[in-house]
Amino acid sequence: SSLSIPSANATSHVVVWRVAPAGFVTVANGVVTGIKAGSCTVTATAGGKSASCTVTVAEVETAQLLYDGV
Repeated sequence: SSLSIPSANATSHVVVWRVAPAGFVTVANGVVTGIKAGSCTVTATAGGKSASCTVTVAEVETAQLLYDGV
């Protein structure tokens, strides 16, 4: 899913991102990044217009670096 708020239709170029419930994803400059498995709603608002979509994080991959002192 994607959220699209055309800037030509928005009176403000500032987009406010909201995630509910918090804790499953972060949003920075429109890029959604999963934090932990679960579902939430991401809402973008600009110039009195808004759009929402449901985001489901199935699994979050993490990398672990091991240092053995060699």
